[in-house]
Amino acid sequence: MKITDFIPIRQALVVFFMLILIGMLLFLLSPVLIPRVSNVTAEQYIIPAIENCYAAANQNACYIQAAVTLAKRFQPSVVLQIVARNEKQPHIFQVCHEVLHFFGRAIFNRTKNVSRALIDGDATCFAGYYHGVLEGYFLENGLLGTIDDAFFAKKISSLCEQNDTTRTKKDVHECLHGLGHAFMFATDADLPRSLSLCDIFPRDDATWCYSGVFMENSTSATNKDHPSKYFKKDDPGYPCSILDEKYLSMCYTLQTQYVVNQNGGDWEQTFAFCQKIPRAYRKDCAMAIGGSISQYDPDPHSIKESCEKGPDSSDQKSCVDGVVGALGEHYNNPFDHVVTFCSILDVHKAACYQQMNNLMGNWSRDMHILQAGCDMISEAAYRTSCLQTLE
Repeated sequence: MKITDFIPIRQALVVFFMLILIGMLLFLLSPVLIPRVSNVTAEQYIIPAIENCYAAANQNACYIQAAVTLAKRFQPSVVLQIVARNEKQPHIFQVCHEVLHFFGRAIFNRTKNVSRALIDGDATCFAGYYHGVLEGYFLENGLLGTIDDAFFAKKISSLCEQNDTTRTKKDVHECLHGLGHAFMFATDADLPRSLSLCDIFPRDDATWCYSGVFMENSTSATNKDHPSKYFKKDDPGYPCSILDEKYLSMCYTLQTQYVVNQNGGDWEQTFAFCQKIPRAYRKDCAMAIGGSISQYDPDPHSIKESCEKGPDSSDQKSCVDGVVGALGEHYNNPFDHVVTFCSILDVHKAACYQQMNNLMGNWSRDMHILQAGCDMISEAAYRTSCLQTLE
């Protein structure tokens, strides 16, 4: 039975064209009808997803789930910018590095382009995103167990080069640090082997790679699923005590962070640990305390009070230097945080601003940003000194 038996041909044509028109309108309006994530909605989604991991019973599983979900919904720049705006919140501050680490790995798994993934990221929350991207790259290339040195020399050594106008020295440093993490992952936590792989880079670059190796060793020392093979609970100076001299500065730096994690941020106890290691590395130890303090509490007054627990002026100054370095690495645009901290100091204010002058070239390649950072300094003498550094 035909439809034209019931509907006149003219009416049938009208219905036909109306259906076509409705279909076209639905097609054209589909971008409006399909829910889209605005910046406000993105923030309302991203921040709770990360905060939930703070109190999660299984934090590691929470990190992975949050990261995978965010990678499916948002571009890296959206997530990183929102986290950067909110990282002072305690529940974000303490877990954002781990979440962004897994987020970076998820982004690489989606794009399979390590260079693109690195360019799309930044150093928010101690560059957790960079670290995850590089670990994802190693997984993708099957770099577990035995590693072919020739492959690393050819492929890996160029991944972190400062080969464009946007990548800063800080970006390069964090990339190298991420490679250190990845080397440990690829070698099944073989610390001496991982350090040897870092040696494919020039000495200054290799040092940043060492930092990733030692941080990974320190982290895995408390991981029940993958315990470190280079860790002795009753000897906090190990494995530094068995390594070549060229590794010791960074080894004691990261070993200090392990001590902090073990004592829950007891700064007097950690300064006491520094007095027990070889004298040549006590400055590194005190600087590491400054870096750790800045991670535990973003409040500048609390950081100042904690550094003042150093047993002498030299330790306190090194602690201040470590704070400035850590703030510079932690925040994507650190000038406000650094200047605020330096401005409240008493004895070591000049040293604080000098450390800023020494390091700020690592934080940005944009002269306007650097000048704006100097202009934040209210004291004329320190502001002038900062600007002169740029000349």
